[in-house]
Amino acid sequence: MISSNSLLLHIPKSLNKKQVLFLSGIRYAAEFASFAYVRLTKALTEIALDDKTAETQSNCHTAIFIDAWAIIDAFDHFISLLKLFPNNDNSPSTNNETPSELAQTARKLRNVADHLALQADKVVSKKGTALGVLSWYTVKSENEGFSCAMIPGAVPNCAHELVNPADRSINIPTDLVHISAGSYKISLSELILHMSGIIQDLERQLNEQFPTNLNETQVMASDLIVKSLITFPT
Repeated sequence: MISSNSLLLHIPKSLNKKQVLFLSGIRYAAEFASFAYVRLTKALTEIALDDKTAETQSNCHTAIFIDAWAIIDAFDHFISLLKLFPNNDNSPSTNNETPSELAQTARKLRNVADHLALQADKVVSKKGTALGVLSWYTVKSENEGFSCAMIPGAVPNCAHELVNPADRSINIPTDLVHISAGSYKISLSELILHMSGIIQDLERQLNEQFPTNLNETQVMASDLIVKSLITFPT
């Protein structure tokens, strides 16, 4: 989602420092979501195509739901940073547009996960689980694939809707990844595409506003790692 030549990695030193902070936060939110989604779909593909043993299943479930909820959390941060992005005078943006349906659903899902104790009655009434339910589709061959659901923890006695891939464009091998919690459900696949589109629009805007032909000394350092060897007397 963030390419190596992205302007989010080449921010001018002259830029307002608060705006720099917001742009860095936006970049990391996008990278967190993108990384988690790639790792998530890889794990879901493995589960769909290969049966897991009881010994490996628990850790696999844990890793998958960590990534799924990390995407929701990163997206919510991403939208908040965009909405409150400061103007040149350091004041918050006056963008008062109503959040998209996707953003609203993500916030509601995040509230269910982050405040499970307070949302418990609602989750129980919907026969939900503590981590929600994941569903997805994995392609097996040209004309067949697996529609899957992952229900963590104690499984409630109820029906769960599987993904229907009919008449849908599919990114091979795994796509149409959804997570549901309480009465809310969201497509993580659609969410990632939405974030990617916003990043592209943001980069176009930055290209129009950033000074051109900046040399290395005029661009802020990025992702610095400092290592200091410390030796103690024996």
